[in-house]
Amino acid sequence: MSGRPRMADLVSAAAKQNGMLAGELYQRTRVHHISHPRQLAMYFCCKAGYSLPQIARHFEMDHTTVLHARRAVERRLAAQRERTT
Repeated sequence: MSGRPRMADLVSAAAKQNGMLAGELYQRTRVHHISHPRQLAMYFCCKAGYSLPQIARHFEMDHTTVLHARRAVERRLAAQRERTT
């Protein structure tokens, strides 16, 4: 066992943080109340050390979607830090 959290657990954490069920994050939709938490889940997976292709397979999406999600979350985090300083 690698010691890193399972992707399903990271998806569940992102869903719970947003008051959703994990299964909702696997929906193939672009509405913000689903896509933003899904991007957060993908970001968590990146931070846990999973590769873009591994995450993409888990979500049944393209690796460029995961790359976009990671960058989008990083932008939102940077903007949030800027507002609080």
